[in-house]
Amino acid sequence: MQLIYCYISRFRNIVNQEVAFNPDYEVHFDDHKLIVKKRCSSNNRNYLYGENFIKNLSVIVGRTGSGKTNLLQLIGMDDYTRFESMNTDAYFLLYQKDAPEHFVIEYVGMDIEGITNVDVPEKKYGLAEFTINEQTGEIVKIEPIPKFDSSACIINAFDRSSFANCPYDDIRNERIENPYGLIPRIIAPFGRFSVSMECILLKNYIKGFPKESIKYKAAFEITCENWQYELNTDIDERLYEKYYWTYKDYVENQKAKNLKKGLPYNTPVTYPKDTTPKTRFIHDLMVDYAIYLRKWVEGIRVHDMDLSVDHGKKSILKRIEELCEFIDMYSEEYGTKYGLVWQISSDIKDIHDLLMKMDEKYFSEDSFSIPVDDIDLSEDSIMQNLFERMEQYRPDEYGVFTKELLPFHWTHVSAGEYQYAKVWGVIEEFGVHMKVMEQGEKYRDAKMPDIIFLLDEPETYMHPEMCRQFVHTLSQIVERRPKEAQFQIIVTTHSPFILSDLLSDQIIKMDFDDMGLCKICQHTDKTYFAANIHTIMAEGFFLKYTIGEQARIFLQSKFDFLKKIVERKEELTFEEKEEITHLKEFVPEIGDEMIRYSFEHLLKSLQ
Repeated sequence: MQLIYCYISRFRNIVNQEVAFNPDYEVHFDDHKLIVKKRCSSNNRNYLYGENFIKNLSVIVGRTGSGKTNLLQLIGMDDYTRFESMNTDAYFLLYQKDAPEHFVIEYVGMDIEGITNVDVPEKKYGLAEFTINEQTGEIVKIEPIPKFDSSACIINAFDRSSFANCPYDDIRNERIENPYGLIPRIIAPFGRFSVSMECILLKNYIKGFPKESIKYKAAFEITCENWQYELNTDIDERLYEKYYWTYKDYVENQKAKNLKKGLPYNTPVTYPKDTTPKTRFIHDLMVDYAIYLRKWVEGIRVHDMDLSVDHGKKSILKRIEELCEFIDMYSEEYGTKYGLVWQISSDIKDIHDLLMKMDEKYFSEDSFSIPVDDIDLSEDSIMQNLFERMEQYRPDEYGVFTKELLPFHWTHVSAGEYQYAKVWGVIEEFGVHMKVMEQGEKYRDAKMPDIIFLLDEPETYMHPEMCRQFVHTLSQIVERRPKEAQFQIIVTTHSPFILSDLLSDQIIKMDFDDMGLCKICQHTDKTYFAANIHTIMAEGFFLKYTIGEQARIFLQSKFDFLKKIVERKEELTFEEKEEITHLKEFVPEIGDEMIRYSFEHLLKSLQ
């Protein structure tokens, strides 16, 4: 299945606009009537890309604020967000499915002749499938779709930090949810998925550098304080001392005792003989989990209730288990009888056991840090199992550990390098490995769905050389998909390098008028494939100039000065001669050859 057309009556700053994503079809929507015709389009896409999925790539460019992200959100927002905005929005999305004459239409708030209101007149949204008369393009054989199946899915991938106010909840949720029967969507922020895939991509990236390179210091790192300060709830200080103490507290207490004895504050601390940096770190990590859960218990319990978890000598893991059980037991106050937190205690225990198996050399008192190059991701390795626990984790529906169970970061990795890993990680996760499994079905036997992949400015933070290789890298990754599973990519970008790898019918240009309303330019007579970057920047990104404004104003004023004195042909003043001397010294600094030549030509005429 592929998205071929979108008509937007109203959505945020987009009013009465249409977008065509596939040149093989000519779509008209006028006076509530939809006409779809198959056209004889150019074969250039097939000639250039062959059977590669890149031929199904569309790129949206335009000025900031023109509506690029709005368009992607219209296509990819989850059903809950879509349903909340149905009273104000009106649009439809047209998909080609199975055969060239077979289509699916998804509509919200629209009146489309013969399609909408077929089943329930008052319904503001819905799905229908139809075929067309090949000669006239008119719609025939219309059937409402009560609920779309799992044969296709839209993946909405973006960088959460790029939003001033992100419209999606900051939770990890990649389940295919389809409560309203529309095309299923998955919200997939960069960096929320596939830790192992990020690691693989970083390992491959690092291998391109010599062994002595500082890039080999890149490491996967976790710290022992992640959750306990997320809740403002207070618990009895005596509980910290008795049941929720840490080695960090132990150190501070020893230093306080040393001061009372008149010893310097930096006097070395003596730890218990049976501990190591590894065991101390893991203990403090588990306590961090326990304190967070204990604060949750404090928030939901009946205050005169006797808490068994606060009594008796127990291991920290046993305490975590009982805290989770308590939250589940009393979660019916939130509207349900059974909670999900009991699963989390098992995951935390697995994290504890896996870290205990790791080499001591990767631990300090407050962190676990393992170089990317040292990470073994072979089947059933310790780190592979750890990553699987991190990736398989699903947040509890009440908000316990909503974002992730084990926060982590990569050290000695730049923002651009991390963006590289995050973007390709989410593409690999959903574009290459995602399958739809029926109950009881094994992964190897499961079907890979058709996917429409939305990428909102994925090149942000990336070096120009990474941007230059973006389309090629994308091509190599998605080539591993089976050919029978269709794959469509829609990307917004500010990178001219991405446009230079595309044909003109793959590019959609967006601008806005004086009122801030979006204007979509569907067809362009400009060719960008293998074009000069300056040309692409000027034509494709609505730039008035291709040099910086400070440089432009300066050079324009000096050029006007030279033209004025050349035309005058009179005796030059002392100040004018001095200015010419400065310009002769400065002109070699001008990078653009044509601009530099123009100045040199005028200066020569003054000799």
